[in-house]
Amino acid sequence: MAEPILRIEWGVSNVPHPQKGDGEDTWFTINDATSPAAGVFDGVGSWADHNINPIYWSMALADGCSNAIMDGQTGPISILTAGYKNALNSGHDGSCTACLAIKTTTNSIAVANLGDSGIALYRGDNLQWQSKEQEYLFNYPYQLSSDKDATPADADRHLLKNLKSGDIIILATDGLWDNLYHKEIMKYLDDDLDVEDIATNLAVSAFHASNDEKRWGPFSQASVENLYSSSPYAKEEDFTPPPAPLVEYMGGKPDDITVIVGRLV
Repeated sequence: MAEPILRIEWGVSNVPHPQKGDGEDTWFTINDATSPAAGVFDGVGSWADHNINPIYWSMALADGCSNAIMDGQTGPISILTAGYKNALNSGHDGSCTACLAIKTTTNSIAVANLGDSGIALYRGDNLQWQSKEQEYLFNYPYQLSSDKDATPADADRHLLKNLKSGDIIILATDGLWDNLYHKEIMKYLDDDLDVEDIATNLAVSAFHASNDEKRWGPFSQASVENLYSSSPYAKEEDFTPPPAPLVEYMGGKPDDITVIVGRLV
């Protein structure tokens, strides 16, 4: 007997950085297509130093991706390529990270992630899989840019197979992943809540964590790990690092936060 084809339900929540107005994140979800899909795009804020709001670049890239999906494209790299071409032709400058998930006609999801946004798959109380973060240097992620930095082909890609009813996939900008650990995220994956409520609870929780100056979170931990791994003496056998200046790295990381939650049903 053939395995029944699962549907996917999407829920989205966005909490902008308090000092960035509407923020610099963009996203989309698609249900009315052969291949339901979702994507998040995190505009790189340093463009503000040149009086450029990167949200317009990110929006053009997101529109190009969603239009490609509605036109029947299913490969995440070809979809990202279409989005990138649309952004390059938009007349806007900017750059952004990119994160896509496209459900195939079988019970699989093709994913692609470029930069430090990310995708994770949860089943029950377990993290089944997560995408790889891509950075040139610490806190300097790969990005699709009008300066022609990385390319869509550089994206980390994966095919999530053998999905089951109740599985949850989360796409989010780094505002979520930098402020909440996976064990914290899983506490909000309540089967009795709809996906929109789950996305809202996660975004609000990440926002509160980002503004907690006494919190020790994922970005704090990564900062200290980078401090030691980048030391010029770290590889010397007789090197004994001084005590980590933990107090300097405590606290959440304020940022735009966009969370897309998809549940297989």
